[in-house]
Amino acid sequence: MTRSKRDPRAAGAILQEALRGLSLEGGDAWGLQSIAARWPEIIGPERAALCSVSGLADGVLTLSTQSYAVRTELTFSAAQVLKRLRETPGLPPVKRIVFSRN
Repeated sequence: MTRSKRDPRAAGAILQEALRGLSLEGGDAWGLQSIAARWPEIIGPERAALCSVSGLADGVLTLSTQSYAVRTELTFSAAQVLKRLRETPGLPPVKRIVFSRN
């Protein structure tokens, strides 16, 4: 059965098609923007002020920190941050977190 142009479609399917056409669906740039926009919600506003999302490539999220102390704290809580990322709807999959210093 073929779909006619007049058949109703879900908004999500239409959006995915549009993003695919713009080469944004599933891309690292889109994923980076999605995570950065929700970063204070994921990590908390206090921590977000000390640590920013700076890169995403092949499921590896790079965070920039302002100090070694912040980096150490986030290293110990990386499993919790990964869990929050996985639980937050609409974000790309993140397998690992690495750090860079500003």
